[in-house]
Amino acid sequence: MIEAIKQIGPRNMSKVSSMTNIPVETVRYKLKRQLPKMGFSIHAQPSYGKLGLSVYWATLRFARQDTQLSARVLNYLGEKGYLVYYSRELPNGRYSANFALPSGTLNECTSNLDYLVKNKILSDYQLDEVTHVQYHSLNPRYFNFRSKRWEVDWSNVKAEEPSQSRIKATQIVSFDKYDLLLLKEFQADALQHTTDIARRSKAATPVLGYHYRTHLQKYGLVDTYMVRWMPEAAKKKVGQTATTVRIRIADVKQKELQQVHNGFIRLPFSWTEHFTNRNMFIATLVVPVDEMINIFDYLNGELPQLVDKIDTSFVKSQDVAQFTVPYDMFERNWNVSYGGLGPELKKLTQG
Repeated sequence: MIEAIKQIGPRNMSKVSSMTNIPVETVRYKLKRQLPKMGFSIHAQPSYGKLGLSVYWATLRFARQDTQLSARVLNYLGEKGYLVYYSRELPNGRYSANFALPSGTLNECTSNLDYLVKNKILSDYQLDEVTHVQYHSLNPRYFNFRSKRWEVDWSNVKAEEPSQSRIKATQIVSFDKYDLLLLKEFQADALQHTTDIARRSKAATPVLGYHYRTHLQKYGLVDTYMVRWMPEAAKKKVGQTATTVRIRIADVKQKELQQVHNGFIRLPFSWTEHFTNRNMFIATLVVPVDEMINIFDYLNGELPQLVDKIDTSFVKSQDVAQFTVPYDMFERNWNVSYGGLGPELKKLTQG
């Protein structure tokens, strides 16, 4: 069932049923009840390129180790500055952040970050364009749904034929506020029905249905649907505990990129791969704690010539925020004059 959802998404339960030979009521029960209790969730990932947004990876170092101040600044950028994700990494204490910027507005973003450096809120930052990104779902072959635990046969992992890295068309397509409303809602929970979204947003259900069919589906505004495992999200303790791991590999040559991708796509716990214009490969994984040594033993064998370049950090779950597509920054077009946030940011740091 998870493999079917990865292909077509979770909303057409009848089609999932026909692809899997599982009764539709069973599909509905498992999606709505059983999987969430195990720590699974399903999210839509927008195709930022088709929305006219370019993804950037930022590494931020705050001048003070004050996580409340850092959160105030970053949450405001998530509201007004096209920040879509941030996390604090240990043991170095740096923050990683993703921006999804309207085309041609890099200077507006850097002006806000420069302001934070000038006012000694940030000690420094680096902002790199992401030239390739890939989002992954879990590999259900290695999860025991009875015991609610990962049972990984690492010899099978190494023998798997890796899927090819997908290069998707990113030409900007026609979209409007209704499409962004649906995207932000499905990012939070892809199982929602358009009727419920319409009721909360006071939009007409037929209008949202039309936009879902013609724009999100036909135009491909959803890049992929991700089935993710995060046991902390379950209402009670389930199975194994997990931690989020960030792995950077510096100076990856183009001829090495496919090998690196092959190594990470096989991992059952991979969430994302980013590759930047500075040839930095960045992978984010959610790993069961008792599989941690096996992960690094596997990478040591798969990427022997790159192990000296690998930098590993751990993400503190309390210092993470994921923002939806910047819905409030769009009317008929994206707001491209967001570079003067300095005074408001200063107020936040003095609060």
